[in-house]
Amino acid sequence: MHLAPGTWHLHLQAEELRRLGLPNESWTISKVNDKYSLCDTYPAVLGLPTMTSADELAEVARFRSKGRIPVLSWIHPDSLATITRCAQPLVGMNKRCREDERHIQNVMDANAQAHRIYIYDARPKVNADANRAVSTTRSVSAKSASVSPGNPTITSVE
Repeated sequence: MHLAPGTWHLHLQAEELRRLGLPNESWTISKVNDKYSLCDTYPAVLGLPTMTSADELAEVARFRSKGRIPVLSWIHPDSLATITRCAQPLVGMNKRCREDERHIQNVMDANAQAHRIYIYDARPKVNADANRAVSTTRSVSAKSASVSPGNPTITSVE
């Protein structure tokens, strides 16, 4: 679409997902959030692993801060490696969500050539450490490493 300089254009999420090559064998264009009932800060149309059901996504949304489930942001055209975004899980005593764990596994499986994924925590390190201290369990088997003091952390999941 050609727009005159200085004009605004509404971002069309479905168009963007098609530009990225969806739907494909591993990822789908989903309207599960079409009434913004899953997450009111996400678009109505989402890129999601084909293996995650709408019922599972509802549980994942209840487990994630502000309902911000892991969704596709970008996919490499050749390797199919992806970048997904989401909010941190809610914390608490023995807080765990099997649907969230399955969804993260589906994200990893949708990255066809990957044997691991990296989770980048963009919160300030002190916030992430505080949440980690409150939680007594981890939803995935992971190794965590600080990028630099006071900055985000990266977690490798296999």
